[in-house]
Order: sequence, then structure tokens, then C-alpha cells
Amino acid sequence: MSYVETVQGSADSDNYQFNLGDGELVIDEVSNNPGAEDVLRFGEGILPWELEVRRQGLDLHLVHINGTDSVVVRNWFSSTDASATFSTDSTLERIEFFDGWLWTPSDIALLGVTSRGSEAADRLSGWSGNDHMFGEGGNDVLDAGAGSNRLYGGAGNDVLKVSATATYNSLEGGTGNDTLIGSHNSDTYVFNLGDGVDVIKELGSNTDAVDTLFLGPDITPGDIELRKVGQNLEIVHHNGADKVVVSNWFSSTGSAAAFSTTSTLERIMFANPGSEWPQQQEWTLQNIAEMGVVSRGSEGDDTLMGWSGNDHMFGEAGNDVLDAGSGRNDLYGGAGDDLLKVSTAAADNYFEGGAGNDTLIGSHNNDTYVFGVGSGVDVIKESGNNSGAEDVLLLDSSIYEPWDIELRKVGQNLEIVHSNGTDKMVVSNWFTSTGSAAGFSTTSTLERIVFTNSGSDWTQQREWTLQNIAEMGVVSRGSEGDDTLRGWLGNDHMFGEAGNDLLDAGSGRNSLFGGDGDDLLKVSTAAADNYFEGGAGNDTLIGSHNNDTYVFGVGSGVDVIKESGNNSGAEDVLLLDSSIYEPWDIELRKVGQNLEIVHSNGTDKMVVSNWFTSTGSAAGFSTTSTLERIVFTNSGSDWTQQREWTLQNIAEMGVVSRGSEGDDTLRGWLGNDHMHGEDGNDVLDAGSGRNALFGGEGNDLLKVSAAATDNYFEGGAGNDTLIGSRNSDTYVFDAGSAVDVIKELGSNSGTVDYIQFGAGIDEGDLWFERSANDLVIRSLDGSDQVSIADWYSRTSAKVEVIQLVDGKQLLESQVQSLVDAMASFGVAPGETVSLSAGQQQQLDMVLAANWV
Repeated sequence: MSYVETVQGSADSDNYQFNLGDGELVIDEVSNNPGAEDVLRFGEGILPWELEVRRQGLDLHLVHINGTDSVVVRNWFSSTDASATFSTDSTLERIEFFDGWLWTPSDIALLGVTSRGSEAADRLSGWSGNDHMFGEGGNDVLDAGAGSNRLYGGAGNDVLKVSATATYNSLEGGTGNDTLIGSHNSDTYVFNLGDGVDVIKELGSNTDAVDTLFLGPDITPGDIELRKVGQNLEIVHHNGADKVVVSNWFSSTGSAAAFSTTSTLERIMFANPGSEWPQQQEWTLQNIAEMGVVSRGSEGDDTLMGWSGNDHMFGEAGNDVLDAGSGRNDLYGGAGDDLLKVSTAAADNYFEGGAGNDTLIGSHNNDTYVFGVGSGVDVIKESGNNSGAEDVLLLDSSIYEPWDIELRKVGQNLEIVHSNGTDKMVVSNWFTSTGSAAGFSTTSTLERIVFTNSGSDWTQQREWTLQNIAEMGVVSRGSEGDDTLRGWLGNDHMFGEAGNDLLDAGSGRNSLFGGDGDDLLKVSTAAADNYFEGGAGNDTLIGSHNNDTYVFGVGSGVDVIKESGNNSGAEDVLLLDSSIYEPWDIELRKVGQNLEIVHSNGTDKMVVSNWFTSTGSAAGFSTTSTLERIVFTNSGSDWTQQREWTLQNIAEMGVVSRGSEGDDTLRGWLGNDHMHGEDGNDVLDAGSGRNALFGGEGNDLLKVSAAATDNYFEGGAGNDTLIGSRNSDTYVFDAGSAVDVIKELGSNSGTVDYIQFGAGIDEGDLWFERSANDLVIRSLDGSDQVSIADWYSRTSAKVEVIQLVDGKQLLESQVQSLVDAMASFGVAPGETVSLSAGQQQQLDMVLAANWV
């Protein structure tokens, strides 16, 4: 056949011959008769694999590889769009090759038809059969329709798509930012280094369909980060320029999202698995779920939502929200005030808030929180309540020593506070309540606090368990104002600081420091081994039924101890600190039912409430409210052998009672007393024991019980009544003492009572006379006198010895000699004594004979 550029076929069978070198043959076939068969025969030298079957519009092009020979069959396709089929009129039924090869339309459909674009922007449409599409340069649209198709976008920002019914498609966007739209069946997407940003829109929903992303040989697993951005999965190369976005990979944008049943890819395959990935060349959905996906924020404020599987979330700068949902998750807030949270069902989570004040919300399972210098103020809201769950706080290497950390109870929270004063971790609701009966919460605590840097002194223990924390105790700190601090049922260290504070440590072993101000420090009765230091101000310290230690010193003010210790073997101690240097700086006083430990400076004292069993003079030491020891921490110059006072020491030393400038009633106790009425008309009742009573000015009544022994009475100025015991008593009378009355009860064998006259009084100054049954010893002018009641009516009322300062004594048996001698001079009772020289000479002889 000779060369024909265009050939018009008939409605019947036509034969077309094309040989190598014929140029271009255009066939316009119109066969439509039944049974008609049109045939194209290629001559010698043209082989099937040397031809490319192309579609251009409605036409089929058979193009030889020499670039000059081709056959065009017009209107081979039924339409120009991607839904086109073979035309029933214009196709050739057979294409024959000289070597016996044969192509039918079915063979061509199976081999696929090629569409090629230009360097410009092209719109290429395939057909309902298989396609091979090449966009080449420019921003192209490649629409392959149905069939099994291969699409290559080439350079430019291209759209590559197939119909939903297409199957076994391969889409390769090439360089540029491309959009690849898959089918309901198996699709393969190819991405190479340098391809830019490609978007996959996958529709696969047919059972057993497997969609694959194939990453080229220059991409290894170590180069790739899988990210969740909204509802999409981004496969991001570390070069920052290349990534694949799979649209709607996740079922929603929220943190409860799962893998979509239609839009995921079942596999991501690596042409180069990399040196670190020798055994695995692909990531399945299960692999991706296990590895987890990444969410990354920007330098601004971001809200990042994970999914129901594993997440790795990075907020970066800004005030971010990171919500990882369930799964196993790592959350890094970065700089800014961030919220990091997971669902209660999440497990094995890791939280690192970063710089800024962050809130970290954990799960019901294992959670790990990280904190260090520069982290700011972070808050943990932990809700772990699953059996066996363990929550851990990791203190990073910037925290070098355990003493850099202080554990504080603030309300219901535990604060892990760094010594720099700016960084702390707050664990919300660590305690069951804000009150002092609070325990550790069963849901909101962390089971361990771990030091990742052991520190120089921490080689044996690098973590604190709940038991360690309970033993170490937690701290409560007040402010410069008035605070109410409540501890818990474990050990507490409480510091009120300034202000009028309430410190309630509850049970446990506790240390309470009130600081400045008028404070109330207390523990429960079940607390043990407690330490109280009220500090400056007037403080109240309420102890337990067990061992309590109270500290007092110069500057402490007026503190009150309310001690209730009644457990067997309990020992309560008052420590007098080093500011109290000598024991004589301290005076022990009974005031009502209380014991006051009073410093000589007149401003500082410790009051122990209800030390005595009653306010009366028959009171003993209470079995519940006393302190077993008072200890001097500074031994003092004369205190080298004894640094403490026991109850026995106190009983032997005796306690002091002091009146005021007014009328007082002072009652001692059944032990030794030192009583000072001071001014006013006072009653001093020392009870039993060995006692010293000083009435002071005023008309006073000084008395002891009949069982008291070795008592000392000094009425002082004023008309006083001194009531002695059945044992030895000493009564002191000084010039100016006025009119005193002694009522002596002495009847016990071997007892000796004394009247001692003070300085300036000698035997010549005293006048003895009888007044009814009383013995009166008075001054010569009658201004001072002492009467011994019932001297003449009762032997037990007599005083055995009357003494002068110079040591001279007048015995009871010699008294009557002086009474008789003085009565002979006719001086009326109470009258001023004025004797003649002879009378005085006579009296001096009597005095000399009896005063020895």
C-alpha cells in the first residue's frame, strides 16, 4: 500500500497497512455493519513494545518510538472525558503485527492507554479502562476515571484523580504541591524526596482494599515524622520541605478520633528501610498506632488534639492546649502557659510542661510528669484509680539535691517547691480534704517522686515513695498575714510566719513553728513526738496524749500550753533555749490551776494550763497536764551538773505564788510553796509541803495546813495573821511589822517553832505581857506587836524558841520569867514603857539571865 495521510473507512470490513517510515496515518473508520471487522496491520520492523498507545481527545494514537511514525484512529473513544469507553463504530477490531502478535480492543484496554501533557498546564482525561497518564510540566489535572491506572503528575502543582470504582491505581505527583484523589479500591501513592507537599484524598471503603504510600529510595524511616493536623495525617520529612498529607485519615479533629474506615492508607512502604530499619520495610496501621503520631504547635497559641491512639505532642511557644485523648502519649508543652491532658482511659503517659505555668491532667492509669528548674508553676490533676497504676514525678537533672525540694500541703494540694522560690509543682487534691484529718487520696496522689540526678548525698535513694513522704512529713507555710494552716494525719512541719496564725497539725509526728504574732498551735490527741515553737507573740500550744516538746526563750512573749498527755510512758518536755542562760532567770509560779514558767525580764513566760489538779491549796500535780521535764539547753555557768528539772525537782524546789498591789487570795498546793502577797490585804494559803510565805504590805492572812512542815512566815508591814502547822514553823517579825497574830498548831513530837525578830530589834526593845490567854510581845511604844494566840490555854500553841538577829535566844520555858518581871513594873497593856533607872537596872538583870 502506498503512503496515505488520511484514510476513510467503510461501514464494512476494512484493512489498513502501516509500515515503518510511513509517517502519520489517520484512519477515519465508520464501520457499523454487523459482522464487519476492521484490521490494522503493522509491517516488518514494528514490534508491539515499540508502540505507545495514546489518547488525545476522542482519538487513539499508536506512536512509534522513532518519534516520526504514528497511526491515529479517529473517534476511537465514545467521549472526551474520563468516563469514555471504546466507540462501537470507530474502533478497529484487530491490530496485527508481522511477527504474529495481535491486539484486540480488549488487549488495548488491558495494556492501558497513555495520556501525555505538555510543559504547560494541561487537563488530561483518561477513560473507563486502564490509563497511563503523564502531566509533565505545568499545573496539570489528570483524571484517569475507572480501570487500573498509573498517573504521573511531573513538575508543577497537579491534581491526579481516579474514579471511585477504579482499582489498583498508582499515583505519583512528582515535584510540586499535588493533590492525589484515590478510589474505593486499592491505591498506591508514590512520593520521593523533593516532591514538595502532596495531599492524598483517599476514598477506600471496599473490603480487603489496601492503600499504600510508597516512599522513594532517598527517604528512610528515620527521616519521617507522622503528624496529626486537624483530621489529617501528615507524613513529614525532616528537611522541612517535603510532606504527604492524607486528608481525613482520622475520624474527627477531636482527641477521641480513631483511624477513618475509608480515608486511611493501610501501609506506608520504604524503598530504602535505612540502617536502623533493616527488618521492616513498611508501617502498617498497627505499627503507626504503636509508634504514635505527632502534633506540633506554632510560636503562637495553639489547640492540638490527638486521637484515641498514641500521641507525641509538642506545643512549642505560646499558651497551648494539648489534648492527647486515650492511648499512650508524650506531651511537651514548651514555653508558655499550657494545658496538657489525656483521657482517663489513656495509659503510660508522659507530661513535660516546659517553661511557663502549665496544667497537666492525667489518666486513671500510669502517668509520668517531668519538672525542673525553670518549669514555673505547674499543676497536676491526677485521677489514677486503676489497680496497680503508678504515677511518677521525675525531677530532672537541674534539681541536684533533695534539700532543694520542699513538700508543702496547701489546702487539699501537695506542692513540690524548689528552693529558688519560683518553680513548683502543684498536685491537686493529693489529700482527701483541707482539714487536719486528711489522708493521702486514693486517686490523686503520685506513687513516686524520682530524682534523675542523684546528687552528692543521695547515692542510696533516688526516689520518694508515699511511705517516704509520710515519714519525712509535709510542710505548711503561712504568709505575713493571719493564716489558718491545716496539716494531715501524717507528719507535718508547719510555719506560721508573721501574723496571728492557726496551725493545726492533726495526728502524726509534727513540728510547729508559729513565728511572729499571737498564734494557736495544736495537734490531735493521737499525735506523737510533736515539737512546738510558738515564736514571738502570745501563743497557745495544744499538745497530744503522747510525747510533746515545747520550746521557749527570751522574746517568746506569753505562751500557753494545753497539755493532755495521758498515755503510759508519754513524756512531755519544755526546752528553754540558749537565750535563757541561768536557772535563776526562771521562776515557777502557781496561778490558779496553772503553772507559769516566768522569766526574770518580766515580759516572757510560759503558762502550762491545769498543771495542778485544782486551784486550792490541796492541789497536786495533774496526771495529764504536767510536763515531765523542763530542760535548759544552755547549761549556764553554775549548771554544769544538772540541765533539767523533773517533776521531783520541781516539787522539791517549790513553786511561787505572787499577789498584786491589791487584795489577793493565793492558794498553793500540797507541795512546797513560795508565796508573796505583795501589797493589799491578802490571803496566802500554802497548804502542805515546805513553804515560805511573805505577806508584804497590808493586813494579810498567811496559813499552811496542819500537815505542812518547816514553814517560814513573814507577814510584812500591816496587821497580819500567821497560822502555822503541827510541825516546825518559823515566824519573822521586823520593826514596822505592826500588829501580827500567830496561831500555832504545833503538837508533833520533836518539832520546834521559832519567832525571829529582825535587824534593829534586841532584847531591850521587846516587852512581854499577857493578854487573856495570849502572849503579847511588843515594842516599848506599842506600835509593833506580835501575839501568840492561846499561849496560856494550849501547850501546842506555844513557840519553842524566840530569836534575835545576833543569835540570842529565849526559850519557851524562860518566857514567863520576863512576863512576870515586866508585869511587876505596873505598865498597862499597850502603854508606852517608861522605867526608872532602878527599874531598868532590875530589868536588865532579868534579860541577861534569860537571853542567851
